[in-house]
Amino acid sequence: MDLFFSGGLRGLLITWLLLDVTKAATSYDGRTVKESYDYIVIGGGTSGLVVANRLSEDPKKSLLVLEHGYINDSPNTMIPRAVAKFPNLGIDFWNVTSAPLEKLQNLRTTVQMADVVGANFQDHPQMMASWNLTSGLAVPNPGTLASNATYNASAWAEYEGNRTGPYTVAWSNTAAFLPLRNFTSAAAYAAIMDAVADPGSSKRRQEDEELIALAGYRAQRAILRRHLGSPDAAAIEYPLTAGGLGTSGLNKPLSRGTITLAPSSTNSNINNTLGNISPADRAVVLAAVRWIRDLYATSPLLARYGPVELAPGLAAQTDEAMWTALVSAGLVRPSNAHPSGTCAMMPTALGGCVGADLRVHGIRRLAVVDASVMPLIPGTHSQTTVYAVAEKAADLIKARAR
Repeated sequence: MDLFFSGGLRGLLITWLLLDVTKAATSYDGRTVKESYDYIVIGGGTSGLVVANRLSEDPKKSLLVLEHGYINDSPNTMIPRAVAKFPNLGIDFWNVTSAPLEKLQNLRTTVQMADVVGANFQDHPQMMASWNLTSGLAVPNPGTLASNATYNASAWAEYEGNRTGPYTVAWSNTAAFLPLRNFTSAAAYAAIMDAVADPGSSKRRQEDEELIALAGYRAQRAILRRHLGSPDAAAIEYPLTAGGLGTSGLNKPLSRGTITLAPSSTNSNINNTLGNISPADRAVVLAAVRWIRDLYATSPLLARYGPVELAPGLAAQTDEAMWTALVSAGLVRPSNAHPSGTCAMMPTALGGCVGADLRVHGIRRLAVVDASVMPLIPGTHSQTTVYAVAEKAADLIKARAR
């Protein structure tokens, strides 16, 4: 029997089922569960179901998928326009929150259930500056759904009837992926590159060592420094909308965290130290704010819309003032619902958990197949990458069975 773990924390909550499944035949939810299977997949998510689908192509192999079974078909998960807001609504199926994030004024965040317990935790932190566009916007525009009931009703009727129209668009369908040099001054670029190369003070190095194996983090820093210095690798993603948003996501973060279950309950606090924002990440966030601010202030194309800065606000001119304004308003968020890295494909000496074959080091028949195996978070939205990991994993697993 081969066991494949793809369910993150959700998978941890259902592993107790495995004990019953592998002991003897039983009945569960009206279905007969056999005494043994060739493959057991724990977690029926993006990667787990791809692997299960591919393995089930062989009729001679038996397969069991274990999933907690929570299916949410509310508008927040089914309609693109609503899904865009979903990660930031504080909605969570399990009521799991982070520990207080000290460097973000003790902010507590909802923990997405794809997070896997471990170190080297990474995500794409977000900064959410904003502008009010006071004139010149065409109608309809992204705000018309909220401001015009008649238009909203017609848009909803179009979506229900044809699955077309404004409700099919999430944040936007356009984004700029910008290399570091494209939005920083020469001085800011040099300072950021220096910060990436050097962990800084002894206190900073101690924090890094507590988060993950220091050797692994040093190796990652070297790779990230090359990426950030390249004209072909994006440091930030800037979604382009007609609504005055100045959101940017960090594509090459140096911030790391740990995910540990609170000892009192698996359904309460999660210790997520991603709030220990790296000084280099902080500098990239602030450089992005300055670049977007300059864009709104100097672009002739944007001037026609009468942009007025709302956050961080023109009163905030220094780095410290901008950071304080954004953090105080809850506009620096450690997650974009792209959790990765906690069961990394690296040698054990670097803090890794799985090898290139996706099998857990030292365990012959246990593999991990999800975003947690990525040693460095990809500089893109993670879903397509997870599909690719799952397809590759299925090929590896089939090859081992021959």
